[in-house]
Amino acid sequence: MSESNERIWQKRFERERLIRKEAEALMEQKTLELYEINQKLQTTAEELRQNNEELAAMVEFMNQQRKTINQKSEDIAKSIEAAFRIQNAISPSENELLHLFKAHFLLNIPRDTVSGDFLWVQEQNGLKIVVVADCTGHGVPGALMSVVGNALLNKVVTDKQVQEPADILYWMNVYLKTFFQKSEVTIYEGMDAAVCVYVPNSRVLKYAGAHMSLYYTQNGDFFEIKATKNSLGGGGKNQDTEYNYSQHELKLEKDSFFYLCSDGFQDQFGGPNDKRFLKKNLRNLLHTIHNQTAEYKKTSLSQAFHDWKGDNPQIDDLLLLGFEF
Repeated sequence: MSESNERIWQKRFERERLIRKEAEALMEQKTLELYEINQKLQTTAEELRQNNEELAAMVEFMNQQRKTINQKSEDIAKSIEAAFRIQNAISPSENELLHLFKAHFLLNIPRDTVSGDFLWVQEQNGLKIVVVADCTGHGVPGALMSVVGNALLNKVVTDKQVQEPADILYWMNVYLKTFFQKSEVTIYEGMDAAVCVYVPNSRVLKYAGAHMSLYYTQNGDFFEIKATKNSLGGGGKNQDTEYNYSQHELKLEKDSFFYLCSDGFQDQFGGPNDKRFLKKNLRNLLHTIHNQTAEYKKTSLSQAFHDWKGDNPQIDDLLLLGFEF
């Protein structure tokens, strides 16, 4: 081989050696990069696995919480349903009301399943006693107060034989305040109430109210006897337990028709401007339908309330009793 050819082969060999060296270096670099990528993928896969485990644990926890919440909701619903049955059991039956009144209607629309408004009636010694009360709050707290109110009325009227409306309110107030003053926690709950006592022999109706007026129509005219502006109970521990309520007497005419109601109707928001219904509008409505039957009055009042409320939430319990002796 000539010297020139040898040099050519040497140069080619050297070039190939450099190419192989660069290729090996590149291969090594790519291998390292692939290794690093693989490590990152493994780390990511581990993180994903951990995240999936945490997510699965969270889903399981949420499922357990949902089951717990559903169970508690079911228990609460059952408790409220039981409270509803108890409240119905201590309320006057329709047969009692039919026996007590010549004509009547009862519009009772609780805000929730149970109500803080209640009706209590009794015949005693030839007298017909009617009480409508509106307890502080609504739902379960209001319903508990209604049970307390029923029990106290039984004590005052049945046990103590108190028969004058003002005296009934007086003793109800005393017992409520005395009862709640025993608590270590200040309790402001109480109730508004109206008591009517009808004396059949003389056709006289006696009335006293604690922040609840008596409405009535007679000879085509509409009247309101305003209540004493003092509720029963409430007020905390520092108020006096004794308070006197004004009593009124009415001689009934043939067409006398009476109304006792909580403030759930007049305080309801609705109408075109989302305002309260207001007491004056309720008075006007009662006067407008005064010569209709009791059933017609109930239907008209129920329709008027729901039309006014529309899609607004009901803000309070509603109880409206219309009656005639």
